[in-house]
Amino acid sequence: MKYYATGKQIVYPPDYKTKVMFLRKSQEWIDRKIAEGILESAYSFTAGGGFLVFNVESHEELIKHLIDFPMYCLSEFKVEPMVSFNQNAEIIINEFKKLGVYHDGWAKTRVYHVAYTPELKEICLFFWGCNIECRGCYCKRRIYSPMLKDFLGKHVEEPSGIEPAPEKFLTIDELLAILDQYEFTNVVFEGQEAAMDPELPNIARLLHERYKSHNLLLTNGVELPDLSHIDRVEVGIKAVTDELNVDYTGVSNKPVLDNLLKLVQSGKNTFVESVYIPDYIEVDEIERIARHIAGVKKDMLFVILPYFKAGDNPWRRPTTEEMEKAAEAARKHLKNVFFFRGNEELKYEVFSAFPEGAGGASYEPNLNALLSSVGMK
Repeated sequence: MKYYATGKQIVYPPDYKTKVMFLRKSQEWIDRKIAEGILESAYSFTAGGGFLVFNVESHEELIKHLIDFPMYCLSEFKVEPMVSFNQNAEIIINEFKKLGVYHDGWAKTRVYHVAYTPELKEICLFFWGCNIECRGCYCKRRIYSPMLKDFLGKHVEEPSGIEPAPEKFLTIDELLAILDQYEFTNVVFEGQEAAMDPELPNIARLLHERYKSHNLLLTNGVELPDLSHIDRVEVGIKAVTDELNVDYTGVSNKPVLDNLLKLVQSGKNTFVESVYIPDYIEVDEIERIARHIAGVKKDMLFVILPYFKAGDNPWRRPTTEEMEKAAEAARKHLKNVFFFRGNEELKYEVFSAFPEGAGGASYEPNLNALLSSVGMK
């Protein structure tokens, strides 16, 4: 029987280079199926949409071939027999789980970088995409971990231009294949904004189940995902003075402050981090943040970070004395205050597990972890 399949193409992420890659993968798949005699013809299918004509014995056989299509090259399929055009229901890729012909590993994540610290047994997952526009966002200057070998000491230098966006994003299967090579107990979800990835709750669940990891989410707090498999949350509060927050991020801080309260009321292990920016987010604003935190939970940890130049901004780095004054002001309201002076040296070396070679240092994965991942231990 001949089956007619329409498809609508998507691009993820929405950039030209990725679109070209998807078009190439789609065409390779079509060429292979035609050579196998499964596909009779394809009409404009790799140009954003179109239809395919299959020669298969049954609808079930057709499904097997459709799910072989390069994942995320299509957002949906609509499948009908040519002889009875309106007989079969629409089949959406997102519903393949219900049919038992889909598994989580095909899902594309927004993870573009994986950093590993052997001594700490810590993995850091970097996610692309954000829901605010911070003027001092460090990803404007550096998209990979600033702890990697090639960047050590350069954080004090003047930024030069805007860092290009990542070129590759991992599927869940690809991510797990990387993580299987390393021994770790802690995972940090950071980025830009990890909470923006729809797959975050699924990733956190898999890490809990597969590695028994302790999962820490770093978030701006604007939107909270499902935190069932997140053990600890760090909320970045830019400012409690809303006009200042809007000037810095483009959005109100009300959702952030509301979500901080919700996290505490839910019993989730939570702490706050803020950045001290001389002549902008000054000591008085750091004290206001501390006062607000104390009103939510008196013994909450408050971490104060020094600003390092990123983007086209007039602000300078703070001195160690200024950082000490900011911490002193915060301690008027909170006992649990930790701050960085900005001149600390890296104690443990950090490596890039993905992309391989990023940051100028390589790391040989642990042999025991590698053997375990392939069932040889």
